[in-house]
Amino acid sequence: TEVFLRYGLSDDVLAQIGRGELDVGYYIDATPPECLASGILPERTIEDGKFRLMALMRYDYRVIAPGEWSDKVLGKDWADLIDLPWITTPQASAHRRLIDDVFRPTGSLPKRIAFAEHEDAMIEFVEAGNCLSLVRDCVLDRITRKRNFVIADKLALTCDLSFACVTS
Repeated sequence: TEVFLRYGLSDDVLAQIGRGELDVGYYIDATPPECLASGILPERTIEDGKFRLMALMRYDYRVIAPGEWSDKVLGKDWADLIDLPWITTPQASAHRRLIDDVFRPTGSLPKRIAFAEHEDAMIEFVEAGNCLSLVRDCVLDRITRKRNFVIADKLALTCDLSFACVTS
C-alpha cells in the first residue's frame, strides 16, 4: 500500500477518483438540509450513486465584505447580495460550486470581478474594498490582526468535509 497526500480542488479530486487516478480523497459540499436539523454526519451518495461520501466534520462558510460595506451586508439575505461584486475561484473549486448553488435558483449568478485560489488572497481582495467572498469560520477565528472587513450576520453556508470514494 502506498499513501500519497496532495492538495487539490474539491471537484478535481472527485473527478480523479471517478477516473481511477485516486482511490479516495476529501470533498467539500453543502450539508443536505435533512442533516442540518438532525446534526448527524451522514454517509451518503452523490452523482446518481457514483460516489460515496462519509462526512468527517462540519463547518460554516461566512460571507465577508469590505469594512465600509456594513450597510450592504448586515441584516441582508442571499438575494440582497447577488448584485454586489464577488470574488471567483477556479471552476473546480468548492467555493465556486457553493456560491453558484446558492444563487442558481434565483436565475442569475453573481457578478464576479476578482479571481483567487487561496483564502488569504480572498481576504486581501475583500479588505482592499473590492468584493465579497466566502471564508471558512475557522479561518476567521484564526485572524488575530485588526480586520478590515465585516461578516454578514444573517448568512452562513454549512458544509461537510467528507471522505470520498467510488461507491463500488
